[in-house]
Amino acid sequence: MKKAIAFFMAIALMLPIGIPAASAANCDKTVTYKVSEEAMEQEFQAKIDEAIREKSAKEMTPYGNYDYTYTTEVADTRTTVVSGYPGNQPPGGTRFRKPGFFYWKDSGGPEVNASVTFSVPLKVVEFSVALGIEVGDSSEVGRGLFIEDTTHFWKLYIYKNMEVRHTKIWQTNRHTGEVKLYMETYVPVLASYELDAKQV
Repeated sequence: MKKAIAFFMAIALMLPIGIPAASAANCDKTVTYKVSEEAMEQEFQAKIDEAIREKSAKEMTPYGNYDYTYTTEVADTRTTVVSGYPGNQPPGGTRFRKPGFFYWKDSGGPEVNASVTFSVPLKVVEFSVALGIEVGDSSEVGRGLFIEDTTHFWKLYIYKNMEVRHTKIWQTNRHTGEVKLYMETYVPVLASYELDAKQV
């Protein structure tokens, strides 16, 4: 697919918008959220903008001028799941005094390494994924997992389903109309995530 990149716009990487796909009733259940298509495209475009900005800076061509336009073509995609404990949690876990929620925010936190393999061309793509943080309440734009148990200690655990897009970026000269392959890059985008709780 080809999609015009508004290269003169500032990067605006927005927090993914989760759509509940299931609900959790007990601590041994999980809850899955599907990231909206709009939010996925916002993350994708922001990362493309950053890739163009970095390359043009190295070439001493200021990104944001009116000499060129850019389009993207997603040549292939791969998916992988990364998992781990979000940050901002007590080492020994949390015991709820009464049934309540773990809330999660996709912002910072520990990072884990991941990789996917593309076949054409054959390439192993390595990247890192931040696991976010556990937050105190839903007012901090968190997504929740209900914990009914009040006896044991629990820690929030997350599974992130990442979609990695092999992307070709084409550059068009506004004056001459010349089109050339500007660069190829591999862009990881959050597609969905699952919140779980593990007893510690």
